[in-house]
Amino acid sequence: MRRRARSERATLADVARLAGVSPATASKVLNGRSDVAAKTRELVLGAMAEIGYKPTTARYEWTRDRSLVTVLDIVESRYAGTVLQGILVAATAAQAELLIRLPPDQPISTSRAAARAWMSEQKASGVVGIIALAVAVPDPVLLAAEDLDVPVVTIDPIDTTESRVVSIGSTNWAGGRSATEHVIKLGHRRIAWIGGPLGSAPRWNASTGTRPGSTRPASRRTAR
Repeated sequence: MRRRARSERATLADVARLAGVSPATASKVLNGRSDVAAKTRELVLGAMAEIGYKPTTARYEWTRDRSLVTVLDIVESRYAGTVLQGILVAATAAQAELLIRLPPDQPISTSRAAARAWMSEQKASGVVGIIALAVAVPDPVLLAAEDLDVPVVTIDPIDTTESRVVSIGSTNWAGGRSATEHVIKLGHRRIAWIGGPLGSAPRWNASTGTRPGSTRPASRRTAR
């Protein structure tokens, strides 16, 4: 690595590159985390000393114990893996730890006390935000999150009727219609459709032809 000019400041990314580890691992060493191998810790500390890395005190204190929690049901799907990769990249750039958890077994969907206890536990462990990936976010959880000032963001949520939640969704309904129109134009008439869970917002009611969140029938095209 070239010698730095006096005006240049070594970054944690420089340390990680020199030590041959990820920025997340370098951050763990900086924060004194115990889940790092001794040899890896020595490499990172040696790299810090070699390039003269000195963390800004204010930044160091601010990022200590900052974590994001991603809650999801299925981890092994390609979809979940792709989304988690993006979340991990963003979390690493923000010097935040990313935790992955299944929805809790507690009755948080109906009990405000249970929801608040779960949310309080997250905040006490340093969690600064919840990302719900393709799972429902019950109202008691939202109320607890608001009371404790813990931001919640949903990605492709099961239930999109709650307007208070910031959500990021795929154009599932529009994509399904576009694909169907395409195969119809190709001359196909016997078209099968495999739907998702009954409670999933992207799934529209085939018996009434309504879009998610709407009571007006969607336009339908009958194949002959």
